[in-house]
Amino acid sequence: MNIYFLVEGQSVEPDVYPLWISYLVPELKRVENFDEVDRNNYYLFSSYGIPYIEKDIINAIMDINSLGKYNYFVVCIDADAATVFQREAKIFNLIKDKQISLANNTSLKIIVQNRCIETWFLGNRKVYVRNPQRNPLFIKYTRFYNRISR
Repeated sequence: MNIYFLVEGQSVEPDVYPLWISYLVPELKRVENFDEVDRNNYYLFSSYGIPYIEKDIINAIMDINSLGKYNYFVVCIDADAATVFQREAKIFNLIKDKQISLANNTSLKIIVQNRCIETWFLGNRKVYVRNPQRNPLFIKYTRFYNRISR
């Protein structure tokens, strides 16, 4: 099994996804270039957020189709202010509008990080402590986040 991951962000996702993959599917080994996959490999490409990821989706599909070795194309994107359904529909419409499709042996999977991947961490009590005591800037950001997310 080979998987092509396209993640939205440049900072958090490239650090987090390889760790998750190593726990969830330890037999998968990362390759540095998309065309190096053989068996039980994955490739991870980091985009520069929206709208850049839209172009990267199309380019990734062309790369995947040209190689013919990927079983899954996984797009990981933040919902931000949109709904999960809206983000998924936007990707499906983009592919349809560009008149491109994945090869028959490749399945598209979309992971919508609702609101964003950083929000997942803020909601996880093992990652984020309820009363941070040490970093004044972190405390400031926490108060700001809590104010706007209510």
